[in-house]
Amino acid sequence: MTMTSTELSVHQLRAATGGYCYECSCGELYRLVSAAVECRKCRYYTDHGYCTEVYDIVTGTKVYESPVIANEREREVREAEYRRQAEAPFTLGDACPELAQITF
Repeated sequence: MTMTSTELSVHQLRAATGGYCYECSCGELYRLVSAAVECRKCRYYTDHGYCTEVYDIVTGTKVYESPVIANEREREVREAEYRRQAEAPFTLGDACPELAQITF
């Protein structure tokens, strides 16, 4: 979710003017980031069973991300980089620069 204040629904605008500007993973709005992180509805309405992200609906910025989700994303990036390097064509020049012209 990366909405700007012009893209907010009427419900979100009313909530934000009332101080409820933090939205958790399941879409519930809260006044405090800590309350949004501990959302009980996320247990039932999200795939992970807990709140994974909290956004400030007024600015559209992410103010919290679950460490487990952050670690998963980092692992996926490292794994993709490993696959890219493993699938890159091998040349003898990688091991010996004098043989860089020979490819397999």
